[in-house]
This record gives sequence, C-alpha cells and structure tokens, in this order.
Amino acid sequence: MAASNRFTLALAIGTMMSSVAMFGGAPAFAQSAIETDEGEVVVTAQRREERLRDVPISVTAVTADMLEESGVSGATELAAVTPGMTYPVSGAFAQPTIRGIGTTVTSAGSDANVALYVDGVYMPSQAGNIFEFNNIQRIEVLKGPQGTLFGRNATGGAISITTLAPSQTPTARLGASYGELNERRVNAYGSTGFTDAIAGDIALMYRADDGYSTDANTGADLAWNEDFAVRSQVRFDLSDRFTVTVAGDYNEHADTIGYALKPLNGNTSVTGAVIPSDPREASLSFEPEFDTLARGASVRARYDFDALTVTSTSAWRLTDAHFLTDLDRTAQANSFAQFDTRQRTFIQELNFAGELSERLSWIGGLFYYDDAAYNENPITNGAPGVQARIGAEAIAAYAELQFNVSDRLTLIGGTRYSTEERTYDAIRLATGATVSASDEWSAWTPRVAARYALTDSTNIYASFSQGFKSGTYNATGFSTTPVNPEYVDAYEIGLKYFAGGASFNTSAFFYSYEDIQIQAIQVSTGLTALTNAAEAEVTGVDAEFSVPLGENWSLRGGAAYLQTEYTSFPGALITTPVTNPATCGVRPAPCGNTQAAGDASGNEMVRSPELTLNLGLGYEAPFAGGSLAANLSAYHNGGFYWDVGNRLKEDAYTTFNGRIAWGPENGNWEVALWGRNLTDELYAAYTVDTTAGDSVAYARPRTIGVSFDLRLN
Repeated sequence: MAASNRFTLALAIGTMMSSVAMFGGAPAFAQSAIETDEGEVVVTAQRREERLRDVPISVTAVTADMLEESGVSGATELAAVTPGMTYPVSGAFAQPTIRGIGTTVTSAGSDANVALYVDGVYMPSQAGNIFEFNNIQRIEVLKGPQGTLFGRNATGGAISITTLAPSQTPTARLGASYGELNERRVNAYGSTGFTDAIAGDIALMYRADDGYSTDANTGADLAWNEDFAVRSQVRFDLSDRFTVTVAGDYNEHADTIGYALKPLNGNTSVTGAVIPSDPREASLSFEPEFDTLARGASVRARYDFDALTVTSTSAWRLTDAHFLTDLDRTAQANSFAQFDTRQRTFIQELNFAGELSERLSWIGGLFYYDDAAYNENPITNGAPGVQARIGAEAIAAYAELQFNVSDRLTLIGGTRYSTEERTYDAIRLATGATVSASDEWSAWTPRVAARYALTDSTNIYASFSQGFKSGTYNATGFSTTPVNPEYVDAYEIGLKYFAGGASFNTSAFFYSYEDIQIQAIQVSTGLTALTNAAEAEVTGVDAEFSVPLGENWSLRGGAAYLQTEYTSFPGALITTPVTNPATCGVRPAPCGNTQAAGDASGNEMVRSPELTLNLGLGYEAPFAGGSLAANLSAYHNGGFYWDVGNRLKEDAYTTFNGRIAWGPENGNWEVALWGRNLTDELYAAYTVDTTAGDSVAYARPRTIGVSFDLRLN
C-alpha cells in the first residue's frame, strides 16, 4: 500500500469512528490505566492484579498519559522513562537492555534478553519489535530475570504492554500530528458494543517522515521511517464466568535509521573514501533498505471457577523482513549485504490461579512454544551466502505460592522447569554443501521473595531469582557447534512507598551472569562469529519517585547507578584499528580494524551506562476558558561502551522533550505544541566495529510540531 494511501485510510477511518461515537453519549477521555481510589497504578507483574507497592519486583509502570507527556511514542524510546534501561537498535534489530543485560546477536533465530509481551502474548522477533504505540493502557518494565512467571529469554527482564480493552460504551479517539522533517502521524481508536455480550475495538496508526540524514553524493533522504499498524479485539462475555477475547494485529514498518551509517573518526579500510563532515550526512554507494511485515492473531479464554481461574492463550506470530546494507559505509561499491528473514511462531499457554485458603494463593501454568526462523537469499559482495533454518521447540511448567504469614509479612516461592530443543539446517548456496544439527537444554529457574509492610504505606522486600536464555546456532556461520545458554542469578532488596498521591520506590541488586552470548561481524565474509563470554557481574541501585507539588504542579523522576564487569572473558573477539603505514599506504590512519581473540576480563559490559536519570515536571491549570497543561521531561545517559573491547565509547548526553497543550472545559478536544530533543543533542543511535572500520548512525535531531486530539464517548 502506498504511503499516501495509508495516510488517507488512517484519516478516513479515524474520522468515521469519531463520527459514530459522537452519537453514543457525552464527550469523555479514553480509558486510562487501572488505578486504585488513591491513584496508584495497578500492575500484573506477578500475573495477578496488584498495587505496585505490593509487588516485590522492581517495576517501572507508565500510563498512556505519562508516555504522551514525556514525548515517548514508540518502543525504542522507553529508556527515557525507565532508569537503568537502554533500547538500542542494531541495524534493524530491537535489543532492549536492562541493568546491563541485553544481547548483541542479530542472526535469525536469536531472541532478545528482555522478553516483550503485548496483552500477554510473547513477541519473539527482534526485527518485528520496532513499533509505534497506539491504544496503550499501561506499560510495565520488569527489571531483573523473570524466569519463573515469564520464562524463556527473560534474563534481563520483561516488558509487558497492555492495550485498551473493548468497551460496551461507544468510545473513539482521533489524533493528528505534524512536525519538522515532514513528520506526519494519525492515530485512531474506536470501541463499541455490538450486543450485551459482545464488544469490539479497532486501533489504527500511521506515522512517517522524510528522514534527518542525507546522502552527500546523491541527495537521497536517509534515516527516515514509516509505520502503518492496525489492531483489533473482540470480547465475548459468554457468561458471568466465561470470557473469550479474539485479537489480531498487522504492522508494516520501514526505516533506514540503523543503516544510515558513516565511518566514525575516519576509520575505514576503503581507499579514497570521502567522508562528509556533517554528522547527519553519509556517503553510500546505494540507498539502504529495511522493511518488515509483522502480523498475528490470538485467542484468550478465561473461566472463573469458585476457587480457581483458568486462562488459555493461543497465539500465532508471522514476521517477514528484508535487509540491504552498505557494509563499508562509503560511496565506493566495495561491499554490501542483503538477505531476507522469516519467522513463524505458535504459542500456547495455560495459566491457573486460585486460593487454597485465606492466606495461601497460587499461580501455575504450562507453556508451549514452536518457532521456525529462516535466513533466506543472503548475498554478500555479490556472492550467495549461507541460507539457514533454525527451529525451536520449548515446553515449560511453572508454579508459585504466595503465603500471607501475617497481615504484614508475605512469603513467595516458585520455580519453572524449561526444556528447549534447537535444530539447525543450512546450505551454502555457492557450493550446495549442507549441514544439520540439533541440541537440547533444560533449566530450573526458581524465585523466592519476602515482603514486609513497615506501615500501611511502606513495604520492604528481598528476593532471589534466576533467568535462563536458550542456547542457539549461528544462522550465518555454517557451523554445527551451538552457543550455550545464558544464566543469571539475581539478588535484590527494595523499598516501596505510596501515600497521598506520592510514591517512592528503590532497590539495590547484584547479578551473577554466565555464558553471555556475544556476536562479532566479519565484513570480508559477511558471516557473524557467535561466542559465549565466560562470566560477568552487575551491581547497582535505582530509584523512582512521583510527587504532587501543590494544586497545579507535579514532579516525577528516576535514577539508576550500575557497575558492570566481565569478570572472566579470555576469548573475546576484539577489534584493533590498523595504523601501520605499510598497510594504510595513502589512506589516513586508522584504515580499518583487525579482529582477533583477546582478553576482555575487567572491561565494562556493552550498552551499560553507569548512570541514567530521567525527570518530568508537569503543570496544569485553568486558562482562557479551558485547561492548560505543560510538561518538560529530561533524560540523561552517563555514557557507555558499544564494544566488548571498551574502545568505542558513547559520551554522556542529555535530551529534553516538551509539550504545551490546551483544551476547552468540555474536554473533548485538545491542541498541543511539542518538541523532542530540544537542545539538538548529538549522540549515536548505533555504533558498530567491523574489519572494514568503525561506523556510526546518529540519533534524531531536534524536531518541533503540533498535534490535535479529539476524544469522544
């Protein structure tokens, strides 16, 4: 579908839904996140609805309003409101990292270390998890390994996104936005009841811009992106006890942000390469490509017995992606890579929750996962490469007990048993040679926690948990030797407070991390090397707070301090710049990198800033016959290393977002002026070292725009 057609369709459907809802009742804002009478957010971090202060896990919970006020519109921007988190995109692969635990592996069949869930459905594809938000109720970022309740590949944590549920009351929201770089966006959401027992909704989003980088030779736009997404749910209330929800989603995403790369500090092996001085200009031999099509469906059935609730979730996910990138990052037609990936996933989960007595409750479940990931049509420097299929079949069972020893003391204990088989089938297209292999891994991942209520408003807790990430194969390596699973042991203590609309949460933690899966790339072959680091440790503390400041002002923020170290990593693949005049010749030094095994023991872990801070100041008051709302948010990243050798460092940077909105007293529409990266801070979105040299793609510059929202009930 052409971009102009998508934009027209989004606008037309949104206008239609608003018109339909206009006749359904009085104007009102769309549904917000679940809150208690005091305004505290309710979360499902332990697969049950609980007040945030009662959950003995470090959780950042944000509502749709908080995201809008902070200028966060997509998954990759969540770090701006989550202390201790980064969300880098390696080329075209989303790789969220929490408290130093993430991944650098991008080959087919690889999964992120932070598990992403949308309405309880696991979303495994890295390429498919770059998306914009719409119809969000709340987002919970669970920090630390979540091996018991969330299972596979949640060694760093989990991101749980909850969307708005269908409503019997006709509801609609239409939003439109326009900003610099020709950025245009349309959001539309509508929900209504069809009968007393059936309600449905539809959410639609379109966003596109012209990019913020330019090819200095051709003038072509680079670092642009385009998203088109539709999501719908239908809920059947078959009885007072039995509910079935059927959901479907469709998302087209295309961008060149992660591939708008240029040599960093002049380090390239290409003779005669011209490197533009403007940081937001590149010089490539062709325009790179990345586009993905992700879609899925799910059926969620819930039945409430007298003492037991059973929930069944069945889900199907399909993701197709196409990649074309200039490997040497210059206008010389020296090296390039293109390939396609496909991923087909089926998930079935049964969850049981009940009470054995007034003091003893439990949660248990069975989980089945079947996945096939394909690396297809690989071509590197004109030569066909390795085409592969990686299969995964996982089965797990888990259970957790919660015992209220007294009105103040609660003990929690549980475990999960996971077993996973990986299969690998590959063909070297140039010769027709084939290889096949399979391996299987199993793990127990327990969790124990204790929570004590110091007062009615203050809880303290201590916990121990383990995480397990499955082993896998290198899709492009043509090797039958797998990498081993990763394991994390996590110890945490914390305090949570909420009273009078004010909250304060803090925790201190220590992680022991083993067999970290690390990837390095060789440009000459287009192949990736996949290895296990030996050991690492993470120590840190984080805190979050929110407080009303009088009648009109509010303040919220957070901070995280990390100390990370590869305690033993003797076989690390380390790149070293080439400076030998005999090798560089007429080229300025450095002229590319050598790549060899070295010792990274004692180095900091990649993408792990020592300090992250976020702060949001809000103001709301009557003004000119309506309501004025202003918000200013700041995010500070203290800097980190992109590579295990600790050579490529991202310096500290700070960004500011702002928004000023006004709406009339009836509250059914609002107009706003917004700005992102207001100080035009220059920092990297992606940096990578290869044998061809070092390269960097910079993040989005300052953009300012206006938006209009219409909300009807």
